Amino acid sequence: HLESVIRQRIPSIIALINKTIDQLESELDHLGRPIAADGG
Repeated sequence: HLESVIRQRIPSIIALINKTIDQLESELDHLGRPIAADGG
């Protein structure tokens, strides 16, 4: 039972993660990626 419930929720979890990543990338683009420049 639990496994089927988890499998049903995986797509929404992945969508949420992708949405968060897109937001982070857009914020980095807005900042001009100073963190990436300093870290590299």
